[in-house]
Amino acid sequence: MELKPHEDAQRQRVAAERERLERNERERLRFGNDQRFGNDQRFLQTSFPERFAASFEADGAFRSSVQLVTVGIENFFTLLSRGQWAAMGLSISMLSFSLITSTVVRALVIAHSRRPGVALSWNDDERQVRDRWLAEQRDAYNNDGRRL
Repeated sequence: MELKPHEDAQRQRVAAERERLERNERERLRFGNDQRFGNDQRFLQTSFPERFAASFEADGAFRSSVQLVTVGIENFFTLLSRGQWAAMGLSISMLSFSLITSTVVRALVIAHSRRPGVALSWNDDERQVRDRWLAEQRDAYNNDGRRL
């Protein structure tokens, strides 16, 4: 089967990109477990400094908490999709803690909103009494020669 010239050129571009990707992967793995940064951060800092500067401070901390959360979520779902349960121990415990505390807080808010005093604050008659009292307080304040 004869390749058309554009197909041959495309295959050459794909092969060159594949070689570049493999070279970058070897370079990334060369950094190993750096104490100051992880190997991925060190690789990014040396090989792609503009990308490193866009996402990280000089000390390796994320520039934005949004980026940090995004990376955490991506990491969580990557491990989940691969079934790497052992690597997810901390993530699962934090997720469980968050779900439990959120559920408790929601229950407390619902319980608080059903208390008689809180429910009474939504009553139209009570609102009118409150508004009248506030107007009287404002008028008394203004009549004492002070301005609001």
